Amino acid sequence: IPAYTRIVQKLYPDAVRGRIMSTIRMVQVAAILVVTPLAGWTLDHLGYRVLFPIGALMALAAALLFTRIQVDEGPLPPRDTKTFSDLGQILREDRRFVIYLISFALLGLGTMMSSPLYPIVQVDRLGLSYSQIGLLGLVESIMWLGSYLVWGRLLDRQGGVYILRLVCLITMFVPGAYIFAANGWMLLPAFVARGIIMAGFELGRINAGIQLAHRGRIIEYAALQSTTIGMRGIIAPLLGAALLRLGLPDTAVFALSVLLMACGWLLFGSVNAPKPTPQPVIEREQLRAAWPFRLRPPRP
Repeated sequence: IPAYTRIVQKLYPDAVRGRIMSTIRMVQVAAILVVTPLAGWTLDHLGYRVLFPIGALMALAAALLFTRIQVDEGPLPPRDTKTFSDLGQILREDRRFVIYLISFALLGLGTMMSSPLYPIVQVDRLGLSYSQIGLLGLVESIMWLGSYLVWGRLLDRQGGVYILRLVCLITMFVPGAYIFAANGWMLLPAFVARGIIMAGFELGRINAGIQLAHRGRIIEYAALQSTTIGMRGIIAPLLGAALLRLGLPDTAVFALSVLLMACGWLLFGSVNAPKPTPQPVIEREQLRAAWPFRLRPPRP
């Protein structure tokens, strides 16, 4: 992820990064929508021994195509980071980034602490069938696909930190809906919100790291952010399950999730992030000229 963040910074022009990234992600989600039922049919009729090798071949093809993308990184400067203590120096000196990481961690804790409980509510409390959950998942996927159009333009205007704060606000609707859900339809706002935030989180996370990083230290900042994601991903689901085992009702865990997200939303507002430089209106031809995916000509 740190290397990918650096490539994104070099590959996409600042003025149109949000729109280009959102376009690529829309194609990705559209492929998921098409492939998912085909993968289900393959599992039912041919089994995973056929499906998994196909997935591996697709991954190899993607990796080969990725190596052919033109990325002009220029002369790479010597790396300043030599030890883990240098990463600690960023945390000691960049208070703004520390506040951002705490905000990011609170958002993640609130999000993932409730995630193990959602299937329990869907099955045990509401008694939803696979078909009903599938329909709700379809709504989520449609919102995931369509919201990229909005997030990409908003990202170019406001930056990644602003996007993550909005994501934090919208995410509160997910556990909030599960608190009051008495039937499957009352979960519809949660699935709509999940589709929206899945797109916003992915775009916001990468670009917030670029937005806050000091010049020449993109990889280090991305590494610290990825470490925060990994730590909260380990702790939060176990914490939610532990609270449930201690006797807390699922509604109390959902309420605690909303509280953590609200704290994260407040802290995101205190992160003094530079806004993107205002850009003139970019015409379609200019956007096409900025498109970085021109494959290298075949070698003789």
